[in-house]
Amino acid sequence: YTSLMTRADRLVQMEQSSIDSTTSSTSAQHEDDPMGSDETSGTKAIEVYTELMRSLVDKRPLRGGNNGKSSKSKASGVPTTSSATKDDHNSAVLMQVFLVFQQMKVSGATPDTACYNALLRACARAGDYHRAMEVMKELQSE
Repeated sequence: YTSLMTRADRLVQMEQSSIDSTTSSTSAQHEDDPMGSDETSGTKAIEVYTELMRSLVDKRPLRGGNNGKSSKSKASGVPTTSSATKDDHNSAVLMQVFLVFQQMKVSGATPDTACYNALLRACARAGDYHRAMEVMKELQSE
C-alpha cells in the first residue's frame, strides 16, 4: 500500500516535470529506483491511484472464528450476526479510499471518472449515502 502510494506520487512528479520541460534528464532520478522507470512502460499515476482504490474497495473482510455464521450471544442467548464487524470493515475501507483520493489530489494528479467510481463504490459498500452525494457533486462540478 505505502510503496504504491510512493510510486504514484513519484509518477505524478515525473509527469509534471515532463510537461514543464521538454528536455530533462531522468536517468539521475532513476539511478536509486529499485522498481525501475515507469516512463517507458506508459503507466500513469492516475492509473496507479485508481487501481489502488479499486483494490481497497474489492478487499473482502476476513471471516471471524464462526466462519461468518450467526451465533448466540452468551449473555442473552439472542442470535447475533457479524454485520457490525462488516460495517466497521466497510467504514475503514471507505476511509482508506478517501485517504488515497486526497493524497492523489495533493500530489497534483487530476481525478478521472474511474477514481470517482471507486469512491462511489466504497460509499455504497459502507452505506454512506451522504458522502456519496458529496462525491457526485464534486464530480459534476469538474
